[in-house]
Order: sequence, then structure tokens, then C-alpha cells
Amino acid sequence: MVKGNVVVLPKKMPSDFRVYTFKVYFGRKRLKRPRTPWRLIEIRGDQTLADLHEVIFEAFDRFEEHLYSFFIGGKEFAPEEAGWPSPHTAYAVHAVIGGFEFEIGDWFTYLFDYGDEWWHVVELVKIEECLGSDPGYPRVIERRGQSPPQYPDLEDI
Repeated sequence: MVKGNVVVLPKKMPSDFRVYTFKVYFGRKRLKRPRTPWRLIEIRGDQTLADLHEVIFEAFDRFEEHLYSFFIGGKEFAPEEAGWPSPHTAYAVHAVIGGFEFEIGDWFTYLFDYGDEWWHVVELVKIEECLGSDPGYPRVIERRGQSPPQYPDLEDI
């Protein structure tokens, strides 16, 4: 659960499976009516922020990997290869979605590629119960708008 600037992770993970639907769009703050492009992404509660990164990467047609971070409640979650753990940084591969106890309307930011700074808002729009562990998660369930090119300058050549 996100309380102010603090992320409160439960001591015990929930035993049930829930599916979280996030709307992901470009920007650094939540918008009531985000402009396109945006994507709706479903992910199970037992999956991680690293899994969420992978599906966002694919959803916006990225092809070259870069470092990334999620910023949730004053804490940064980065990949292990980033190599800068601190009191305010944790590894995305260990941050389980269901452990945050998000509520509908909660949002956080995701930064892809520290050089080009592709900022995204990740907003929770729905939570549903999931029966079983469908291997099809995470997945994109809706796309609006065309993805901007990962390297716009190269498109002009």
C-alpha cells in the first residue's frame, strides 16, 4: 500500500491471485484524460515490477533494452544490473505487484532509458480475481495511438 511517500509491503503475500489492470501513458503526472498513446496492461498480483517493465517495453514497441526504474511512494525500484542499491532503491525483480496493496486510482511513474528519459504514468484502473495461474500474463489488452519511435532522430535519416 502506498501511504504518503512510504511504500508499505505486507509481511505475508496474499494467497489469492488477483489481476491488476494498469493504464500506461507518457508523462510524469496523472491526467484525468490522458492523450494517446496509451496501453491497458493486465498483470497478476504474483508477478513483479520486472515483469511489468517487460510488457510495457513490448507494448510501446521498444526494441533496444535500457535501464529503467519505477518510482512508487518515494522509493525507486530498478533492475539488478543497475547496481545501485540504497535505502531508497530496491530491485524490481523482487517487488511483487500484489505486495503493494494498490487501490484503484493509485498511480506511480516508470522511467525507461535514463538518457532519452521516456517517462510513463502507470495508473491502476481495475482489480479482478483470477482463477488459477494463467500463463498468458502479463499482457496488453488494449492499445490506443501509435507508439513514438524509440529513437526519433534515426527515423529522419
